[in-house]
Amino acid sequence: MTKSAFDDREPGNAEEAPLDPAVLRVQSRLRRLVAGSTLIMIAGIGALLAAIIYKVNSVGKVPGGNWPESIALEGAGEVRSLSVSDGVLYLLVQDGTTTVIQRMDTATGKALGRTTLARP
Repeated sequence: MTKSAFDDREPGNAEEAPLDPAVLRVQSRLRRLVAGSTLIMIAGIGALLAAIIYKVNSVGKVPGGNWPESIALEGAGEVRSLSVSDGVLYLLVQDGTTTVIQRMDTATGKALGRTTLARP
């Protein structure tokens, strides 16, 4: 049988032929690329885990403060939309042809202001 090119070396002979300088440059460049892409991948996985932990810990938290049991709206109308921001409850109220934005304090339930939306 014939020996393959890899089996030509004798086990006791640890000397290898030195690599060409161009091959050494390519090899060092590949090492840097692999190290850089590994660091980017680790940073991405860390950011993903941080986002997952943040979302898991923030689910189910109720906004701070006590909410009143009832809020008296000025005028008659139907509440179309509402949102809460910084302790203020914003209500979009439709009363016939008039649309009004009412601002209410979430802690006391008192009206802070009222803005009527009119069409020009």
